[in-house]
Amino acid sequence: MKNEGSRRAQREKDRLRSRADFVRKPGKKKQRQTILIVCHGQTEETYFKYLKEKLDLYRMGIVVKVVAKGEMAINVVQRALSEREKLAKSFYTPYNSVWCVTDVEITPKDHSIPRAASLAKKNKINFILSNSCFEYWFILHFEETASGFNYNKQVISRLKTHHAGYTKKGNIEKVVKEICKCIYDKTDFAIKNARKCRKAHKWGKDLTDHNPSTDVDKVVKKLIAISKM
Repeated sequence: MKNEGSRRAQREKDRLRSRADFVRKPGKKKQRQTILIVCHGQTEETYFKYLKEKLDLYRMGIVVKVVAKGEMAINVVQRALSEREKLAKSFYTPYNSVWCVTDVEITPKDHSIPRAASLAKKNKINFILSNSCFEYWFILHFEETASGFNYNKQVISRLKTHHAGYTKKGNIEKVVKEICKCIYDKTDFAIKNARKCRKAHKWGKDLTDHNPSTDVDKVVKKLIAISKM
């Protein structure tokens, strides 16, 4: 009787184990990547929206929210903090990373940049700066240059030697989209040039003295990496 009871108990264990084999185990769901990019102006906004489309980040379920803010650097960082706080109060997943994209603008020089950089660092926000303006990032798609620019107009003039149709007048969105079509395939070249430029100078602590320079390659590399996940 004892052996019979043991056999029945073993059969019951085998039955339960066999049944468990057919129960689908829950898979690990990949976390949705959410990125916030707060820009200084329409040029940057149009560029990142174009990049978002070309990298097919919609298909990947990645959210890249671009918010144009045509004010000083400190306002851009404050807007980013506001947007992040707004999302934190909702039922959505918090942003995985937040990026502020701004520039020095030689005329007039943005003196809020040191405060903006400090505020961003304190709140774990990536502070992306171009000196003198965002168009320097466009130039790096065509050439490697570490020569400084005295005026924003000099940057535009240099860019026009590579893309004659570029202008800061009229329909900015259309103009930026046109140059984006020309430079997209040169993105890797621009990333290398931006990194070389940062190494070419021994800059001081004042971010506004880094002329010319850009950190745009850092956020672009991040987006490219995520699109390949």
